Amino acid sequence: MKRISDKFYKLPQKMCKIITFNQGSEFADYKYLESKMHCQAYYCETHSSWQKGINENMNGRLRRYLPSATIIDHITQQDLDLLANKIKLCTRKCLGYKMSEEVFIQQYKSDGRIIWAEFDAIDE
Repeated sequence: MKRISDKFYKLPQKMCKIITFNQGSEFADYKYLESKMHCQAYYCETHSSWQKGINENMNGRLRRYLPSATIIDHITQQDLDLLANKIKLCTRKCLGYKMSEEVFIQQYKSDGRIIWAEFDAIDE
């Protein structure tokens, strides 16, 4: 959880209201994340994919390139980065046919408390 909060703590509070998790043990310390990021953690029930629609939609997008039988250990980090960029650059109907990165940057810049140079530090 510390790694997650370290990545996202610079975001304006309005950009992180709820984080959705599955029942994995890696999310057991969710209270830490809630306190650090001032957001609410929501655990989805097992076999209840409708409770995490955005996650399931993204899984479907990833499966176009990485079928469920794919052995992730056989894929290089460079290939995963290329795939992430390809998906990031897709326009989405739910975002008014804008790219997710474009919407993120607009939201991030609209918060006057943030110095734009800090945006680069988020991805490190």
